[in-house]
Amino acid sequence: MNPNKPLFLGQNHRSYLLQPQEVQPRSYSVQIQNNRYSIENDLKQSHLAQSHLEHQERLQQFMAAQNQQLKQQLIEIENRQLKLQNELLSQQVQKIQFDLENTLKLISKKKKIPSIQQNLAKLSQSSNFSSKYQKQHSLSIASSDTKEEETQRFNDKNTSKNEAIEFQISENFENLNHKQFNNGNRQSYKIQKSQRRKKRLKKYVIVVLACIRLLWKQRIKIKENRLKLKKIKEKFEIAKQKLLAIPEENIRNLLSTWVNDLLEEIIQILNSEQFYAHCDTPNYNANKEENIVYRQELIIKLTINFFDRLEYMTRDNILPSLIIDLMYLSLFYSQNPKVSLFVAKRTNFYVKNTIKLSNQQEMLIISEYIFFRLIIQYMLKIFNQLKYKNDTHEKLCKFFVTIIASFIQILYIDFFEDMKFVKQINVQLYQRKIVLDEKLKAYLLEDDKIDEGENLILGLHDRSQFEQLFQQQMDWITQMGKTFYQILLNLHNQI
Repeated sequence: MNPNKPLFLGQNHRSYLLQPQEVQPRSYSVQIQNNRYSIENDLKQSHLAQSHLEHQERLQQFMAAQNQQLKQQLIEIENRQLKLQNELLSQQVQKIQFDLENTLKLISKKKKIPSIQQNLAKLSQSSNFSSKYQKQHSLSIASSDTKEEETQRFNDKNTSKNEAIEFQISENFENLNHKQFNNGNRQSYKIQKSQRRKKRLKKYVIVVLACIRLLWKQRIKIKENRLKLKKIKEKFEIAKQKLLAIPEENIRNLLSTWVNDLLEEIIQILNSEQFYAHCDTPNYNANKEENIVYRQELIIKLTINFFDRLEYMTRDNILPSLIIDLMYLSLFYSQNPKVSLFVAKRTNFYVKNTIKLSNQQEMLIISEYIFFRLIIQYMLKIFNQLKYKNDTHEKLCKFFVTIIASFIQILYIDFFEDMKFVKQINVQLYQRKIVLDEKLKAYLLEDDKIDEGENLILGLHDRSQFEQLFQQQMDWITQMGKTFYQILLNLHNQI
């Protein structure tokens, strides 16, 4: 039997932890022995003294003791390394076994992998055997060098087997894990792709539905606007044809008659005997306290009468159709070549194929026509044609006419001044003002200078001139505002 031939596979492949400790001590011992033989030969040949030989013997004894001590230390180190190595190996095997069992449970519940399970069984058996053998080896290693070498050879063999099994298990696990990872990635990618498609499709559907809804609303709105515009055009043509069928002189007479009916009771009050007696006072002093109180009482009476009468005459089925047609035509740009600054800042007018007026804008336009172009204008003409008893009577009558016109302007501005301004004024502006001639006749004239205070008619009394009266008669001015608003509703409901 060849002593140099390995007893089993892996005998010449010791672990890196055992190689340095095995080689150095033996080579050192051999070196000491060689040195000893060489010294003895040299001593024999050189015939050295006996004292030198004794010294050499003591040196040899000392070296032998040192060698024995080193040998024991190396054996102890080897035992500790083997024990530590086996503990680490058993821990790694247990960990690998635990991880593989969990992985197999999660990955394949139905499929079985016999090769991996067999390797695990072998690995556990070898691990148990290694641990048993380690106990026996730790007891017998100090007895002889022969047993130590056999233990190391068996350990190397066992370690190589464990490494092979571990490598096979890790390779199988990596292949299995790689397949699982690829399958999982493919499945998750398909799911994410499907989800992205669903989200994208959902967004498209929402956008399409929103567009359809907007188009549907827009079509309905366009259809409604077309119908409204069609009705407006038809109504405009009907009103225009009706007015064209009536001579202009007749139109003026009808309007004058309507305003005269509106002022009938006021004219009767100003032509009463009581008022005549007040005007016949010799050397009439307008600043006298008694006369001031009388005029204030008469102002309240006349304004209440005027607005109550106007509210009644603007009701449905009472207001003449001619005035309704004229109000309706005033909403169109073609019938308003010039407009006051107050109105132009707050509204536009109907033009071809446009519908942009609100109810408040319509009320602003038609009430401006009724109050300032119809009532005030014809009221001044009517009072210019009346017969007066004396100059005081005429002056006071014209004074009360301007008071009524001033209250119309005050209430009109108070009601509409908070309206939102239009972006651009697209009409020509003009300014009106009241002028008295030498014969005390009042006329409405146009002025090129536009009032920045936005008064519709210059020459009327300002609100500040009535503040004291308003504070004293709060119920009166409140009732006036309510009546004025009802008049606006009556007018707007009939166009």
